[in-house]
Amino acid sequence: MFWSELGDKISVDNCFYNICFETINTEAGKFFGFSEYLASLAIMVLAWNIVDVRYKFRLHMAPFRLLKTSFYIMSFIGLFCVLMEIWLLKGFPVIKNSPVAFEDLQIILAFTYLSVFVLWIRFAFIKPSRFGKRNAEKYVGYVGDIFISRNADSISVILDEILYSCLLYTSDAADE
Repeated sequence: MFWSELGDKISVDNCFYNICFETINTEAGKFFGFSEYLASLAIMVLAWNIVDVRYKFRLHMAPFRLLKTSFYIMSFIGLFCVLMEIWLLKGFPVIKNSPVAFEDLQIILAFTYLSVFVLWIRFAFIKPSRFGKRNAEKYVGYVGDIFISRNADSISVILDEILYSCLLYTSDAADE
């Protein structure tokens, strides 16, 4: 009911404050829709859940709240994909002569999605964060939780990560 009322209010024949509308191009190719989002999200969630404690530690030590930020960005992308699918399915009009076409929005969403993935790869594998002022509390808290768990394998991995930070600091001190 809401969608039909919306379609009646936004029509190709009416202009609203010099903003005119045109019919959506249903023949345009779909680049990144909800089905692609769900398929790739399922693989990404599976990959992140089977990673070793080392990579979970590295992601947790990012200088900002990577997990929470990623959750909100991914939720926004999913919601926007659903809205775009409904818009296309219902054939609602789009703004005429808009600088951003409907297809461009799909490309922007896909690029944003890929950026989140690349960010995770950067902090987990390529250049993990080392101990510093910005993550000291998180570092100590996570290391404490691992030691309280008394899991020998996890403690061994975390000690390797601590050694990584120590070696970086000692090499920096030796250079001065």
